[in-house]
Amino acid sequence: MGFREESCLIGLCVLIGATSLVAAQEFAADQFIPLLPGITASVVQEVGPDACGYSAPRTVATSFACMALAVSNNEPLASGGGMDATGALYQIRERPTTAEENNLPLAYSGKMFEIERRTASGVELVAQVPEFRELCHYFGPPECTPGCLGGDIVQMTRPVYLTADQVNGDLLLVVQSRKTCGSITFGNGYAMVKLSGLPSLLDIILSYQPPSTLSFNVPVRPEGLVGADSFSVYAGDVSTVADLSQATPLQCIVPAGRPPVPGEQLMVPDPLPDPALGDARYYLAAVNHQGQRRAGRTAMNGVVQGRNAAALAGCP
Repeated sequence: MGFREESCLIGLCVLIGATSLVAAQEFAADQFIPLLPGITASVVQEVGPDACGYSAPRTVATSFACMALAVSNNEPLASGGGMDATGALYQIRERPTTAEENNLPLAYSGKMFEIERRTASGVELVAQVPEFRELCHYFGPPECTPGCLGGDIVQMTRPVYLTADQVNGDLLLVVQSRKTCGSITFGNGYAMVKLSGLPSLLDIILSYQPPSTLSFNVPVRPEGLVGADSFSVYAGDVSTVADLSQATPLQCIVPAGRPPVPGEQLMVPDPLPDPALGDARYYLAAVNHQGQRRAGRTAMNGVVQGRNAAALAGCP
């Protein structure tokens, strides 16, 4: 499977086909530009340029990339999408690049691929990927790199499939990449790029350790909220777990006197005796943030929704 690359100058369109024996896509993540704090891009798998051809052996290592290419037909605007643990939708859009963005002559028509996140409150950009970018412009000796024969080094990066890992908070993209200098190809093919730093499952779900002292880790986005002012810890008999009004407060403000810090472990004494034989108890930490209180989720008629935290016994 070779590259099909289209570049249009004013009044002229050129179709170039090339296939390299060098499967060097370790640079496939170089042109990902994170736009939000904590977002990083890395190559997690390289796939040779002909790994998905009809005559290529089918291996587990390339099966996902080949499926992604078949689904998208190498077209970024048909490249799928995914949701993170908070339900935010991620997808790819494109627009023309400016000369400053692609670092190529003004006459060149390139694309900027943008990975967007859509939530109920709006749309924000997570990262940008310029399709073509000039890495070195040849002004005369010395060359951009030995053997470059007086050409410019240009990198092509094109995301052709996107999916999401809700558990770990990653986006996985199959990326078509190529780096050339004149007629010299440094490497081409496909790679799987991981975009890390999105909300993960543990960012929104509390994790507990057994009593007699209760402890839990503070998520980054507890119950999907942007933060927490405090937690309120309750206990109840499992026979009444569907009725939060039967829960008993153990400690109303955790931690006392300050907001919790994401990632820290909070501890709450459990003064209750062990349940009688045959009985069982549950514990619940409700998150409080700017007048909102959330207390987990429940499934009703196959629909997951927030539990009615207002039913909990009074806790300031």
